[in-house]
Amino acid sequence: MKGAVVTANAFLEGFRNAWLNRTSDEDGRKAVEELYTSNTAWTKYMLDAQSGLLSDVAHHVRQDSGLNDLKYYGASLYTVDALFVGGADTTDLIGRKDGGYPDKLYALVEHENDKAVEEEMWKLLWWRCPLKVIIFYDWMKSERDRAEARRRWLDEKLEQFRSMWNRVDSFCSEDPRTEYLFIIGDRQTPAAFPQWRALTFSKGAQQHNEPVHLC
Repeated sequence: MKGAVVTANAFLEGFRNAWLNRTSDEDGRKAVEELYTSNTAWTKYMLDAQSGLLSDVAHHVRQDSGLNDLKYYGASLYTVDALFVGGADTTDLIGRKDGGYPDKLYALVEHENDKAVEEEMWKLLWWRCPLKVIIFYDWMKSERDRAEARRRWLDEKLEQFRSMWNRVDSFCSEDPRTEYLFIIGDRQTPAAFPQWRALTFSKGAQQHNEPVHLC
């Protein structure tokens, strides 16, 4: 990889800032509480090309990293939910029909409301990109406390991701600088406000085995 890239830390900082900006007042928190229980509404809140949280993340990343050509593309290109793209050919990218494509792919983002997160991981394993992100959701703490299988679910899912990566990399080795970022949402109880944890993984760096609190 040559030139500037979006790192996992830069994405996390952009995510944290976008989330805190949106939820710093009562109206913002109320909107989250109303939308979070609807998969359709929450997906739009996260991914919408104009008003989604990830469009705000891209704005923060662009400002903080100095990547002035970075744009958010949230139109499920090739079944990937969202892209952070750049380069000379991204003007009016959304809706173009003339075959124009970006020449820089800063980040791939998958968002999964359901529990079959490994389907999203398979998609990202075969793309070439310096940063690959999956945003997904753990069981609520109240549910984890009641059921052993739900308490183990996240650890088992992360271990499955590592196993999948090992299998693919043994066939076609990935650039060791590629980073994987997992952002995990959950709530303590059905009435609690959502919170986020994060975990990063890369071939060329020591991995963090436990997700850490983000915001």
